[in-house]
Amino acid sequence: MFENLNVLRNQSIIERQKISGGFSFETWKVTLEDGENLILRTAPKIKIENGKVFDPFEIFQREKSFYSLVNNEYPGRCPEVYEIIENYLSEDQAYQVMSYLEGTSIDKHIRTLDNSGKELILKEIGIITAEINNIKPEEISNLNLGDWRKVFEKMLLERLNPLVDLDLLDVSHKDLILQTYLNQKIKNNKSLLHLDMRLTNLIYSEPNIHVIDSEHCRIGDPLYELAIVDVAGLLTKDFLEGYFSRTDFDLNIDSTIYKVYKLERLGALVYLFKCIVKNEEMFKNIYDIFLDIKSEILDKYDSSSMTTALNTTSEQRSTGE
Repeated sequence: MFENLNVLRNQSIIERQKISGGFSFETWKVTLEDGENLILRTAPKIKIENGKVFDPFEIFQREKSFYSLVNNEYPGRCPEVYEIIENYLSEDQAYQVMSYLEGTSIDKHIRTLDNSGKELILKEIGIITAEINNIKPEEISNLNLGDWRKVFEKMLLERLNPLVDLDLLDVSHKDLILQTYLNQKIKNNKSLLHLDMRLTNLIYSEPNIHVIDSEHCRIGDPLYELAIVDVAGLLTKDFLEGYFSRTDFDLNIDSTIYKVYKLERLGALVYLFKCIVKNEEMFKNIYDIFLDIKSEILDKYDSSSMTTALNTTSEQRSTGE
């Protein structure tokens, strides 16, 4: 696969190092004859459940758009994508070549800091996240996957339906959660979202923090970004202080819709650790949190309002709303 770089740069590779690899992407750091370091990422196109296809070429294109938008506002914050190649050596393989950012993963760097240093770093990450969310891409963009309300409704059901099949969630509760979501107002739905702001996806190069691995990016509600950060364990008071010092939006992390956003992400992790990774301890820990959030969402229903909500959901299904 490294022949791609020889074609792009007309140089030989003198060193290559595999940085990561798993179910989806392989990531390599390569050094060319002139000493330039580049990142090569590759992944195959894979057919997944329900006729869906994991298409790395589309993901690489969206990631390039994300990096360009962020770098236009904050030069050098993200890598620069030089080339995306579809079907170069195989009809099912795509490649992405981009700049290499020198530095240390924040996940490693933060372990070297005292408490005050950690607080400053987390505050800065909050600021960076808010600045990304403040960007509003053009609606005609490959980052726009459709009307946010409908996009998230589909995501929510994709997370909850498998749990019903596994007897981890009662179908009536699933319907109530869906109805709760449909009843919520969404104030903001046109923000640039990274959706994987974890310490391992941030690079520290004093005094800068770089953002990488944006394959989940899209346009949507910035409150959902915070829910993802929350589930990842990064939503500390220092992060929030930084975020709310810079955000353009009035966001409420105590709201019902925020809880629904968290539940969707927790549902994905419940399924992951139950059926894919098969880590029973992690499954139990995440599932307990999932049940707590579910209870917080459903506690407002009494028996009469529960029946009304379920009937409303059934009517919406029958009418296609």
